[in-house]
Amino acid sequence: YNQDHLDELFAYLTGVLEADTIFPLLTRGNPRDPDSKKVDVEKYERYTQQLAAAIKNQDIRGYHSFPFSDLINAKRMIRHQVISRTLRENRYQIPCLAGRLGATLLPYGQLLPCEMRLDRAIGNLRDCGYHFRRLWFSKKADEIRNEITASRCFCTYECFQTLNLLFNIKMYPRLLNEWLAIRWAKRKIRSSPENP
Repeated sequence: YNQDHLDELFAYLTGVLEADTIFPLLTRGNPRDPDSKKVDVEKYERYTQQLAAAIKNQDIRGYHSFPFSDLINAKRMIRHQVISRTLRENRYQIPCLAGRLGATLLPYGQLLPCEMRLDRAIGNLRDCGYHFRRLWFSKKADEIRNEITASRCFCTYECFQTLNLLFNIKMYPRLLNEWLAIRWAKRKIRSSPENP
């Protein structure tokens, strides 16, 4: 798997393809080859730190073409840290908002709180005449949401980690700090005598 070739991959993506942004994603769920889930946390951390430094040094731009794009870059950096810690400790880090702010809809109408929770379907849209609200606000949905909260459910699924970070006020100081670090690094580069 590519975790043993991350330096070459980074050089190829930034040097040859001239990528503006890079998204490292971990294998999740039940892959065909279970070995694909064996992640060396040290390598993941080194790579995500390399990405963070590249954005701050303007070697890659990350998100850049819309207001508050650096806030999204900051969220990505914090998300990598939360995922690293989750991998390292194999335990809950922050509350999961699966089934509250996001869900997974499978091709045949099955609504899940999260793609990692195939065992906990809220229901099927086909069975309720495609009335999403009927499923979303059902007693079963409430039970599943409460179960996720009570069990302190955790994983490394990047999409839900985004929700968990952006809608958790306790994470705002870290997000603000990382955002300021990005802005400061960019300002420093722009004001550098070497930068015309």
